[in-house]
Amino acid sequence: MSDNTKKVIILDNIKGTNIQQAIFVLKDKKEAMAYYDILDEANGIIYQYINQPDNKLSRSVKKKRKLFGK
Repeated sequence: MSDNTKKVIILDNIKGTNIQQAIFVLKDKKEAMAYYDILDEANGIIYQYINQPDNKLSRSVKKKRKLFGK
């Protein structure tokens, strides 16, 4: 393998209605990466992307009023 080789995770045949394939290129790290750490980071990146104000996928969410309560 050359020094330019990247580790890639490709999620294919996703059973979603909007996403067919997702590709994540991992950073070069010497320490081992935990599976759940990678998933948490990927979820965070997707959440940030969707909630960008200039993104067409984003939408404003109004705060719900309390009808009953203190």
